[in-house]
Amino acid sequence: MHRLRATIAALLVLVAACLGDVEARAQSLVAAPGTSGDQLLFFYDATAGRTPFLVVSNLSPSALTLDIAWYPQDLGRRLATQRQTLAAGGNVVLDPSQVQGVNGNAGITVVTPIVEGAEARPVVPEPVNDSLASAPSGPLVGGFTLADLSTGSAFGQNPLARIAVTADGKRAAAGAVVDGTTVRYQRIAPDALTIPFYFDPSTAGFTNRAILGAFEDRYAADIFSIGPASVDLQVGLIDSTGADVASASITVNGVLFTDVQTLADATPLTSSGKVILGTTAPLPASANLLGLMSQSLGTFSVGQGLPGYFARKAPTIVLDNPDFDLGRVGWGQESQNFPGALIVEGGTGGAPVADSGTRLAWLGRVNGETSELSQVIDVPAGVGPSFIKFRYQIASEETECSQVTPVDTLLLFVDGKQVDGVVICAGFNTGPTWTDFGFVTDLADYAGKTIALRIRGSTNGTLPSSVFLDSLRIDSTPP
Repeated sequence: MHRLRATIAALLVLVAACLGDVEARAQSLVAAPGTSGDQLLFFYDATAGRTPFLVVSNLSPSALTLDIAWYPQDLGRRLATQRQTLAAGGNVVLDPSQVQGVNGNAGITVVTPIVEGAEARPVVPEPVNDSLASAPSGPLVGGFTLADLSTGSAFGQNPLARIAVTADGKRAAAGAVVDGTTVRYQRIAPDALTIPFYFDPSTAGFTNRAILGAFEDRYAADIFSIGPASVDLQVGLIDSTGADVASASITVNGVLFTDVQTLADATPLTSSGKVILGTTAPLPASANLLGLMSQSLGTFSVGQGLPGYFARKAPTIVLDNPDFDLGRVGWGQESQNFPGALIVEGGTGGAPVADSGTRLAWLGRVNGETSELSQVIDVPAGVGPSFIKFRYQIASEETECSQVTPVDTLLLFVDGKQVDGVVICAGFNTGPTWTDFGFVTDLADYAGKTIALRIRGSTNGTLPSSVFLDSLRIDSTPP
């Protein structure tokens, strides 16, 4: 078919809160970075008295050309760019203190495989041993060390990694260009981060650091980059007995270095505990959020990446009677020739067997017909991407398939305004096969409102068309 061109809340309650519909987010959104992937991210700190080392290893069966981008704390620009060819099975050590323009700074390092040659287009590397398409891992691995020379202590771990995925959240094919449209890097977008434990800050010689990063992905025709994103967090500190001891609010814009006592503000911390950092609003559309925690007692030091959680269920749009099996419940029906009779029993009167249940909706049917199904719905504030999808069959005798001067159509209206539509004609007949379809209008654009939806099937006075609808749903993935 041809389309017609038309135009926290409160702090999260730990992990006891509803973990939400994580599967609906598929692999496009992840709560925490992985340890291997198609792109690596590192925090580094090469300021006075501190020394970092970063290691990148290539497990891909092919050599990779890497774009290594060094960003300062504000993520406002690249301090330096390096290019490194890494043989299959090879590895390289990156020392920011030896990179001109980077020594003396702290921030984020982004390691991205690129198309070989003069261009810097990001590309999906060949996976390890023909990995499964659903594998959340990739051929780039490595590690890092952050050392504090004043205490003689250091900690390290795996890099922060993510894979490249297609629009439906599936693993992108090797060799695909990560263009930001058909292929994107996973977005690290937790509703909450947690520092799982901290040692008693009153212990003599104890020091700790929390490193938080908020950045946006920027895709261009010839290069991938990142920039600062601003994320507001509500902070709750809980002691070793489970009691709430302090709360605060912070904003992360780029890279923030802090510690648990600073997070507690004026409240003295006298025992071990943990910290919850919850987002107070949905992250901006391209924003990522992640963090690390290190703790030292003299020369002894430990560190860990901050676990991320989808800790609350995102608000959703609810359609009443989406499969029509309750008959007229939830739906208004208007028709010139079949008033109040657009919802029919499947398999009767010329209608196909229903896709699900026993009933379906039948629009069109005869010449000169306008059939409308309508429903008033609430679009909650903070709802994520929401698209109307359904199963359909088309049985049309119309031979005119022009998009410029459409004859028979299926249209979507919101509050009386046409927002999407498709041409119906014999060239798009499905036969007796239920087929997936969706309107491109994102209902999240109406967040916080109550709206009137209308699905209209129209035929002119020449050749008839029928459109059968069933199994409506709200889906987060664009059609």
